[in-house]
Amino acid sequence: MTNFKPFPSFTFQIIVYAITMLMFLGCKEAATKIEEPKDPVLEEIVGDYYQELIRTPVNADGTVDTTDIPKIYFDKDIHHFGILNQEDKQKHRFTFENKGSRNLVLLDVKTSCGCTVASYDEEPIKPGEKGEINIEYDPKNRKGLQEKKIIVTSNAFPNKTELTIIADVIYEN
Repeated sequence: MTNFKPFPSFTFQIIVYAITMLMFLGCKEAATKIEEPKDPVLEEIVGDYYQELIRTPVNADGTVDTTDIPKIYFDKDIHHFGILNQEDKQKHRFTFENKGSRNLVLLDVKTSCGCTVASYDEEPIKPGEKGEINIEYDPKNRKGLQEKKIIVTSNAFPNKTELTIIADVIYEN
């Protein structure tokens, strides 16, 4: 009869442990050497320091850390122009403040319709400073109650903010 041992020898256990530790330490060292890939679009918009400006506040466990990020607060997020004729082009300025602890960067401002045009300053807004988004609305060829959306994308969390303009456009012959 052979001499069967249910557990591996002590020497075998030490070897397995040593190999496991080397693999773990090797992986950890390799992981720290990985560099962030460059984003040419963001680099073009805000320069080569964009990685300092953009921070993902979602932790590995899914919780959100909003302590060290830009925070965008608009004075008003809805503007009503009232009753307009189709020839009455309108302008409105949405103002906001960066109430966060990092620079705020507006990455994009899109409108829901070609009748609405948005313009904004692309320079970073420092903590405590204010910025603005200028809107031009042309009610030509529109009739009735009009509601147009403006989507602001920034490096704040959440990264999208919705603004709204409303007008009641009347048609006169």
